[in-house]
Formats: sequence, structure tokens, C-alpha cells
Amino acid sequence: MKKEFWIKSSFKERDYRIWVYLPEGYNANAEEYASIYVLDPDDACEGDSTNITFVAKKCQTYSKKYNKRNVVVFGIRQGDYREIDYTPTAYNVGGLQGEGGANKFLSFIEKELFDTARFYFNVSKERSKRAILGHSLGGLCGSYAFTAFPNAFGNYLLLSPSLIYDNDIILQFEQKERQNLIKNKNLVFLAAGSTEPNMLPINTLNERIKKYYTSTNSLLYISPGRGHNSSKVDNIENALDFYFKNQ
Repeated sequence: MKKEFWIKSSFKERDYRIWVYLPEGYNANAEEYASIYVLDPDDACEGDSTNITFVAKKCQTYSKKYNKRNVVVFGIRQGDYREIDYTPTAYNVGGLQGEGGANKFLSFIEKELFDTARFYFNVSKERSKRAILGHSLGGLCGSYAFTAFPNAFGNYLLLSPSLIYDNDIILQFEQKERQNLIKNKNLVFLAAGSTEPNMLPINTLNERIKKYYTSTNSLLYISPGRGHNSSKVDNIENALDFYFKNQ
């Protein structure tokens, strides 16, 4: 069942359109549901699907596969360009550019969107019950949430995240904040295509999580023979398989 609502952000001074996919048998009076927040929800995915419709479909598939309760899927249609909302710093080198609006965007999610989502829908306020899913710059934004907004999400599904952005700035943030982060219990799925260039940062982040984050369950998946964009469908499927398997 598809719903939608609009929310005005005081952090961003923008109106955001939020798409919602409710699971089969959704019950507003039952136990609170876990939720997945999808960035770039209206980008093309497989066939006629968009990212959010494909994610909602696969959530149904994998929740049944593992006999786990399905989730409420939210799609956040950016109020600004993704180069603003999804980037942690201002940067413009070698085709990668952004204006560094992720602090305000993630503050909007954490301080405004979560409360509004709970007002309209029966979703949990626990960070362990919230996931963020993003591809490319969306994966960069999710990675930044991991390092700078650790109370927002407990599950990170990061597909081909643009970790080379601003001289691997996410790796710098992770190293700086590590002692404040390693105590958190998280689920982290990292993915990329095997033919993607600049794989060093995602390998480095994975190695650091494995070494230092002993309370975090993580997996790095490399989609064979796929590139940055062509790996997205395969990586969404594997991300959601990992997510439901480990709930």
C-alpha cells in the first residue's frame, strides 16, 4: 500500500515529499514496525521500477524468505539537489562536486522526519529499527550518517558509496570519531561493482569496521562484472537479503 505526505523542514527551509510503502497486513495498532529510509527514491531501478518500488518489493520477498516481519519503507525525495543534501563538505574536483548540505539534511531527518513518520505511521523510535539505504552520493550520505549522526540509524545499506569524495573525507571523519562510535551496535552492508574504479576507500572502511567495531555486524559484497550503476540492482537485493537475515 502506497502513501505519501509532505513535510517542511526548518533546518532546510524546503518542502520534502515523502513516499511510504506499507507492508501487507499493516496494522496501526500492532507492535511498532522497523523502517528503511531510501535516498534517491524516484531514480530508475529495474525495468519500470524506481528505487523505492524495487526496495519495497524486495523487502516483501526477503521478509518472507527469512520469516521476518516486514518493514515500512520511506522514500525521501530531496528538497534540494542531491549534490547539496547528500554531501558532507563543499567540494568540486574531478567531476565530483557538492555544496556540503548533509548536516542540515540529516538534522532534518533526525529531528523532524522521524517524529512526523511516527505520528502518521506505526514505526519504532529505536535506532536499531531504522535503516538508511543509499547509492553513490546517497551511499556517501549514509556513510556520513554513520560517522556524524550515530543516533539516527542502526542499519546502513551503502551501495557504491562515493567515498573518494573530498579526499576520502568519510575515512577522516571515521578516524576522528571512532572512539565515540565503536560502542554502538550496528548492521553495515557495503557494496560495489567489481569493475568500479577507486575501490580503496570502501575496502579501507570495511577493514576498519571489521577491526575496531566489534559490536557491529558488517559485510562487504562485490558484484562480479558490474560497474558503478550496473551493480545497483544486484546490490540492493544482496543488501536487503543481509538486512532481513540479520534482524
